[in-house]
Amino acid sequence: MINNIPAKDANVCFVHVEKAGGTTLHDFFLQHLPRYWVMPPQQKGYGWRYSADYLRKLRRILLFSSIGGHQLSPFDDYATLFDNPLYVSFVRDPVDRYLSHVNWRSRGKVEDLDLFLSNDRTLNAQCMRICGQRKFQPAKQIIESSPYFIGVTESYDESLFILQRILGLCNVPYQASNVTKPQERRLASNELDGMTYNRIRNANSEDAMLYDWIVSEVFPRQKACFDWTDEEFEVFRSSTSGFRRGPGFRVAKKIRSVACRAAIRLAGSDSSAP
Repeated sequence: MINNIPAKDANVCFVHVEKAGGTTLHDFFLQHLPRYWVMPPQQKGYGWRYSADYLRKLRRILLFSSIGGHQLSPFDDYATLFDNPLYVSFVRDPVDRYLSHVNWRSRGKVEDLDLFLSNDRTLNAQCMRICGQRKFQPAKQIIESSPYFIGVTESYDESLFILQRILGLCNVPYQASNVTKPQERRLASNELDGMTYNRIRNANSEDAMLYDWIVSEVFPRQKACFDWTDEEFEVFRSSTSGFRRGPGFRVAKKIRSVACRAAIRLAGSDSSAP
């Protein structure tokens, strides 16, 4: 085990951080994890999450064994719901992730970055997804005390390569999803002046501490638990570079999304919602 991660038969709980490669991972899980369901965002009170009690009720309708979504709650007791919960998140350089999120929200038409920086709800989103607070220390505590795998977007192939071994998969190729169109990439970190770059990083300082800690300590520790050869990794990378999902995947994904939303309506409201 690494970081309390179960060695097999894990119930994946993928906590999706915006603009950190999460849609790609959703699609990979939908293809390769039996009974994996994506929990859609619900328009509840600010900070609402899927509680263990609500998911237990929903599970009577959807027989899921793994789940993913923005509004999952690693700080709730999902161990009462699953036998072997394994939380998974990917993190990204805080400036690059923030700019990607701004580009996505504005569809590449952002004119005043100050408007985004003045909105606290856009800041330190990686900590917020993991612990429900925009603070590094609570996020670190959740990761250290839970069965948690943390991937790094900048090392995506390597991250998924390791995660597959935890899940009992081996060298399964993947296809990137939801890649921002070039015309919508108006802001890029390598084009910012030093003052603007530092403003964004300082505004997301808690995410910066989280990212630096994961890159320097957590991710190397996860890597050290597995042995592989350069040749094996290159086989995985080369198979991924030319991989494309079958034509039926998109239709199947839409059907599952409709079915999930229907199940949520049948399950009713969550009594724990604020």
